[in-house]
Amino acid sequence: MADARRPRLPVSRRALLTAAAATPAITGAGAGPRSVAELAKAWNAERDLIALLTRRWSDLETALQRRTGSLDFRAAAAAGDAGALEMIAIDRRVPGLWETAEAASERISRLPCTTLSDALAKVQMGIRIIGPHDSEGASYALLQGGYDDLVRMLGPLAGQ
Repeated sequence: MADARRPRLPVSRRALLTAAAATPAITGAGAGPRSVAELAKAWNAERDLIALLTRRWSDLETALQRRTGSLDFRAAAAAGDAGALEMIAIDRRVPGLWETAEAASERISRLPCTTLSDALAKVQMGIRIIGPHDSEGASYALLQGGYDDLVRMLGPLAGQ
């Protein structure tokens, strides 16, 4: 007679549930698993877009001040000013991009690294998050310099 017990899985139920919950974070629609390094590359691209839009908004604000003598972009937009209308569009888009980037960094932080490139990608993300302005003393320079030295010393092994 066959054993009526359920077959034993080679992994714990907790590990299986964790992997199942993480699957949407590490796979695209119909794509296979993505590495931490690939996810970090996408996160960096999103952060680059945020920086680009933020600089554009600042440039538009400067131009608005020169044109109108005011920083009231909402009033200028109501009057049909194209630059002010673009500022409003950027103002609406950037918060969602920040939320997406923050959620992605949280997901990536919980994923295990399987390669040296994955580990370096996580370190690079952390350095970018703290930035030179949110760190104390020489901490940012130490982190960035150490990361750069590791990448240089590892060369092709770093996957950069």
